[in-house]
Amino acid sequence: MASCNTTLNNVFWSAGSYSGYAQKLVSCPSNLVTKTTSKSTYLPGETAGFSINVTNTLSTTISNISLKDIWPSCASFTGTFTSTLAGVQGSQNGNISTWTIPGSLAAGQSFTISFYGSVSTNSACIGQFQTNTATLSYYDGSSTKENTTTVNFSIAQVSDVVDIKKIIISPKS
Repeated sequence: MASCNTTLNNVFWSAGSYSGYAQKLVSCPSNLVTKTTSKSTYLPGETAGFSINVTNTLSTTISNISLKDIWPSCASFTGTFTSTLAGVQGSQNGNISTWTIPGSLAAGQSFTISFYGSVSTNSACIGQFQTNTATLSYYDGSSTKENTTTVNFSIAQVSDVVDIKKIIISPKS
């Protein structure tokens, strides 16, 4: 089986005064990062769960890896995250969460960062569709590249709540 971004077959041909050269290059998937949310609709004030998965689908090791997650205006990072890769460092600046990944990631290796956000209770956010964007930055041995992924969720419209109380009055004897 051929590796990504490698030449599978080289062919040179000639027939009389005509000649040519053909080459088959095995391409790789270009998106190394995916993002998911634990559900598509959240209630105002609810905690939303997200995961970013990075898989090195290239044939080379990548390094200088960082993830940047831009929060929509109607959600904010709670500060809690876990990683399947040891040594990941996270920071927060306004609506941008950033994670720095130590070392490098060999071809075929992957890791996942899971984290949480708080959904706004602001009335302007209720019933709105939100887009959360994550960008992976890495060095592939020749240049720095970026891959971006998004996940969408909505903030549910909550109906008015009516409290009903039933009081039993016992008859006097």
